Amino acid sequence: MQGENVLQIHLKGLPEIDWQNGSRHIRCPRGRVVIEMAPFEKKRGLIHLPDKVAGNERPDVGIVLSAGSDTGLRPGDAVVVRAYDGTWRTDFEAGTYKAKGEVRCYGVYGAAPGECELYDWSDSVLALLDNELNMTPLKRNLLVKRDPTVKQEGLIHLSDNSVYRTNIGTIVSAGPDSEFSVGTRVLYNPNAMLQIDMIEGDPDLGVCSDDAIEAIIVPDEVALAA
Repeated sequence: MQGENVLQIHLKGLPEIDWQNGSRHIRCPRGRVVIEMAPFEKKRGLIHLPDKVAGNERPDVGIVLSAGSDTGLRPGDAVVVRAYDGTWRTDFEAGTYKAKGEVRCYGVYGAAPGECELYDWSDSVLALLDNELNMTPLKRNLLVKRDPTVKQEGLIHLSDNSVYRTNIGTIVSAGPDSEFSVGTRVLYNPNAMLQIDMIEGDPDLGVCSDDAIEAIIVPDEVALAA
């Protein structure tokens, strides 16, 4: 079952959502984003998930209905989000717009009755998706090719319980506000890295923000020349 450190993008194409009608009836203030989420797929290949299991899952992909003028997002953009962030509503209606899936709002969070805390929307709305389901990170977010798991040390094959990652990877795509460049080797905090689980995808890819990068790994030729 999905956890908070896994992005499940189990789609074969972008969801069909009536975002044009939704955008006519919804307006966002600055720093806020409203998204209709894709229906959660109850089928994994030939396997149908039980309703109890599917009901506990939260979709990670949606279509922007409205966004604040400072976000750079537009209605109709397909985005990847943190599944457990924001506030969400079911059976949402606004004028003639009736959402088929959950409608989520990012940039604000009600921690408790009577309390309201503001969050940067880009902490939750991580990347754009194109028609081929390729991800482009937003703001300070990064797409990282993590080094593969270590399954052997010397001549010894590790047991499944002993397999581990070095938590080192290479940045393959960076948001426009990131301080890191594509191709940089980095040491990342594994607790802040989101694994990407796709039907057809690279199991070593992950998403994180600049804040998850703990150190830059300097290449030998650069280190020796210093």
